[in-house]
Amino acid sequence: MTGPTIEAFIARLQAAQVKTVVDVRELPLSRKKRGFQNRLRNLTVRYLPPGTLFPTDVRNTMPG
Repeated sequence: MTGPTIEAFIARLQAAQVKTVVDVRELPLSRKKRGFQNRLRNLTVRYLPPGTLFPTDVRNTMPG
């Protein structure tokens, strides 16, 4: 399954005036991740990598 292109996603972020993106993927596998992070930085959008808000050990104890 693929999502929108990076360009389309960034356009949506800009339109919504997003200031922070939180990556909640359990397995953040992407060959283009660095490019995405750099583009967010250029837009002054903060990127929080996986585990920033809920470290793996905390996530594993959460219901659901």
